[in-house]
Amino acid sequence: LWISFFLALLTMYLLLNWLPTLLIAKGLTRPDASLAQVSFNVFGAIASFLTGLLMDRMSLGKVVVVSFVASAVALGLLANVPPELGAAVAVAGFVGIAMSATQALLYAIAPSNYPTEVRGTGVGSAVTIGRLGSAAGPLLAAFLLGSGRTPQEVLTVLIPVILASGAAALTLTVLMTAASKRGEMPAA
Repeated sequence: LWISFFLALLTMYLLLNWLPTLLIAKGLTRPDASLAQVSFNVFGAIASFLTGLLMDRMSLGKVVVVSFVASAVALGLLANVPPELGAAVAVAGFVGIAMSATQALLYAIAPSNYPTEVRGTGVGSAVTIGRLGSAAGPLLAAFLLGSGRTPQEVLTVLIPVILASGAAALTLTVLMTAASKRGEMPAA
């Protein structure tokens, strides 16, 4: 859980802080990059609600796989998006949807991983580790760009990061489901 929180928030906050700069460096104008950032945020907000609906209708494991794979695909598209307003806004919106879905999932599954008597402390600890990732993400982008990496390379680096986060979340989900079937803990 902590690994997944750290890596997912690293990715999310790198994008929240650096997306306009990365898009400008790819050739978009400042106003166009700002519109792409708005698309990222607006569609991300909508996705949080829709992810909750999906979790009510599908197995948690399927939602985890779909969300994290969609995030990797979206990051790949963003890394290769041409410097055109329509394409950048559409792809940034897709990235916002996918990334926000991963966040909603992690916050939804976190409480089920701790016994009632330590649930608040456990979830708080997981979120704290995630916040460390949220601080590391922008620093990672600054380091990569400062060492001469292109915006495309920065975005591409995030693909294995979000997939590792997804693998940790999926492993946790599988373990939670197995434990629930044995009557050891509630399923998320």
